[in-house]
Amino acid sequence: MLYYVYLLVNPDSRLPFYVGKGKFGRRHDHFRDARSRKCKNKFLEKTILKLWSEGKEIAAEVLFETNDQN
Repeated sequence: MLYYVYLLVNPDSRLPFYVGKGKFGRRHDHFRDARSRKCKNKFLEKTILKLWSEGKEIAAEVLFETNDQN
């Protein structure tokens, strides 16, 4: 199974505002959760919604990935 560490990147500063780990499509789940206002992390939700309201696209970049051999 493929696991990865990912960044959600502010398109203006090109700096990450969130670092996470996951598998499958986890890095995109935050966007769905923000849209439906179901993020457990309210800072993350507000940041995503603010950037979207400004017409900006948020990059979800994979920083590192590994394949679990178990």
